[in-house]
Amino acid sequence: MTDDTPSRVFPSKATRHAVITRLLQENVIRSQRALQNHLNELGFSVTQATLSRDLEELCATKIRDRDGNLHYSLVPTEGTAGNAKPLNGSLDYWVKQFLLKSTCVCNQVILRTHPAAASPLASIVDKENLEGVLGTIAGDNTLLIICRDEAAAQALHTLILSISGME
Repeated sequence: MTDDTPSRVFPSKATRHAVITRLLQENVIRSQRALQNHLNELGFSVTQATLSRDLEELCATKIRDRDGNLHYSLVPTEGTAGNAKPLNGSLDYWVKQFLLKSTCVCNQVILRTHPAAASPLASIVDKENLEGVLGTIAGDNTLLIICRDEAAAQALHTLILSISGME
């Protein structure tokens, strides 16, 4: 007996955090309700309590703009540069949390991640606008980064290894 009903896939917390990070960086979000509406439009169904926890985990806070209006912003945690916790929406955070292996071949860098982490990591790499990176393609646990040339790929590979501590 087989079940022909499609199974529903729920995005991982890591994916949701990556999407929230991108939304906060690319939009002026003045309330949790506005953020919840953006997430709903993208297919994420989250409760206010979950969203509140997500914002806390991402170190999001409300700040005033030049006109005095409040909106959410991602800010680094307090601390010196040497012991500051990486921001959840940063390349440092994602590489340290989810990278398993990095390989450099010609003008490409191939990253192996934990399951479901490749796509959010690709989103972060795209957001970082790294020198020499032309684009990314992500599967479930593999991310292909295509660089301008071999030198750019090697520089990115070295950076990623340095961040991860895998040197």
